[in-house]
Amino acid sequence: NFLKDVNFINFLKFRASWGRSGILPANFYAPYNVWNLSTTTYNGQQIATPSYENPLTVKNLTWSKSEQTNVGFDLNVLNSRITFIFDAYRKIDKDPILTFSFPFFTGYNSLTYNVPMSIYNEGIDLSISTRNFPAHNKFQWNTNFNLSYNKNRIGSLPNENNSILNFSSRFFPYVLYNVGGPIYQWGQILYNGVYNRQAEIPVNPITGQVPRYFYGYIPVEPGFPAWEDVNADGDVGIDISDFVPTGDPNPRFTGGVYNDFSYHNFSLGILATFTFKRDIINTFKSN
Repeated sequence: NFLKDVNFINFLKFRASWGRSGILPANFYAPYNVWNLSTTTYNGQQIATPSYENPLTVKNLTWSKSEQTNVGFDLNVLNSRITFIFDAYRKIDKDPILTFSFPFFTGYNSLTYNVPMSIYNEGIDLSISTRNFPAHNKFQWNTNFNLSYNKNRIGSLPNENNSILNFSSRFFPYVLYNVGGPIYQWGQILYNGVYNRQAEIPVNPITGQVPRYFYGYIPVEPGFPAWEDVNADGDVGIDISDFVPTGDPNPRFTGGVYNDFSYHNFSLGILATFTFKRDIINTFKSN
């Protein structure tokens, strides 16, 4: 009864929920390694060889687990001509099923397993619906606006929270995982142009040696890219210590506006969507 004298509120409901769920691997046969059967036989037996095109997996591959807390409210005002739906949430994903690069000398390029890490997604969802003309009007115009804010971050990583650099052709050649950073953030070597002359190449004042690339195998020469030696060890390559986070492809805000116009048996709908506060990379230039 505490709102009985508030006439402009037609409906108000508060909500809260908590739940835990599991997600199976996308591939039903993911826990099993794949073998190729050949038409060739040996001593009357059909030959089977490992499929090196598929990721190596582990026998104990299981559900990835999610835990989510949600609070929100529904509100109708002004004879229900304006409706508000608001939600705030926090979702924690644990032991996600991911595919990481694997040493090439094993014969496989990647390994799929339950990574002992946690990923946090926190944000809000807001929806506002309006009926812009009275119900008795022949011409009707309804509007729905929705806005979502989401921030994700890595809460923990295996091996004492050491950062992980992983090759990913889906998002970008290299994805950098570090605690506190977003999921799927890009990791890149900083490019400072090209060494045009020998005099432009820095020399170590102690050893007198020029920098080397790719684990010390290639000394820098004129015409080489001027990559930044972040950890100052005199070598720049595919080692994680020289990669820095350069972008976040996850949009901070997403939303849309839908307008519906109707008159008798005719109707027209116009939808506009948007995302902003995200990074987009030109992979042609980056390579």
